[in-house]
Amino acid sequence: MKGSLQINFFVLGLFLEIAAGKAFAGSPPLGENPVKEIDLEVCTDDKLQVKFLCSPDWELETEDNAMLIVISEDPAVTLTIAKSRSPVIFLEQLTKETLAEMGKYADGFTQETAQFAGHEAVKVQGVPKEFPEIRLLDHYVLYDLSLYSVLFSVNPREKFDEYAALFNKITESFTFVEKVE
Repeated sequence: MKGSLQINFFVLGLFLEIAAGKAFAGSPPLGENPVKEIDLEVCTDDKLQVKFLCSPDWELETEDNAMLIVISEDPAVTLTIAKSRSPVIFLEQLTKETLAEMGKYADGFTQETAQFAGHEAVKVQGVPKEFPEIRLLDHYVLYDLSLYSVLFSVNPREKFDEYAALFNKITESFTFVEKVE
């Protein structure tokens, strides 16, 4: 299982480095919630087979089977979508130990069963072991024989609540699209 989830570890490392390591400037004035100002439209990625709400102003980086979206630079807010061929064929295989290894979560993370894009998913909330200043909201869902990871991060974690409604809106908008040949 470890070898087949390599893309998840690469993507997780990439988004944690960006969320934790970049120096950002240009935060909104005090008392102003930047999330209220975001106009969303439907975005589609045929390669990942997903459709979801996003902003055309967000930075986007893609790799094979992965996408990193920078929602905000200050605070550092990212959305990562990764698709991996995986030996996971049932969500029940995503035990607390497996999730801790996959997501590199610190002790105390929570997991629950949730709906995601019309499918049963595992929803995880917590902080990464190596970057306790970041808060994570992650969804793991099986679709088309692939394990999808949809990962939100906020640094500093104290700003997470400002983005919770946006994350909910994006999550609720997710759909899987048929593979284009």
